[in-house]
Amino acid sequence: MHYLRIWTGPDGESHLENVTLDEAQDPAEPGVGPLVVSDPLMVDRVHFVTVRASRQAPDWHNGPRRQLVTFLTGAVTIETSDGDRRELAPGATVLVEDLEGRGHITTHAPGDQRVLVIPLDPDPRNEMAVDRVTGR
Repeated sequence: MHYLRIWTGPDGESHLENVTLDEAQDPAEPGVGPLVVSDPLMVDRVHFVTVRASRQAPDWHNGPRRQLVTFLTGAVTIETSDGDRRELAPGATVLVEDLEGRGHITTHAPGDQRVLVIPLDPDPRNEMAVDRVTGR
């Protein structure tokens, strides 16, 4: 299993990095074959989001918090300020960690796209425990 990580380097630019999770085979319930499972990740909450691509004006932005984003429907293109660009298929997951610097551009396929946003536990070094999107 893998995801794409967006992060800010010391140069203030956003970068992309492929990350592979450690995984193990786990037995499942009776009647279900063994599953390949990653180590658990602690999360804070989950948001189901609809992105109306026709109402978006893709521009440079930073993540509002550390979060995993899974694009459930439609392809997406992510471009980072260092010039890297990736085309992601539906089902791709991104760990957003570029909370400062120039940021990245996210361009969604046309139409209404479903996205799963999973905020991670706040970093204890970060005094901004309030979600900058929802205010909660």
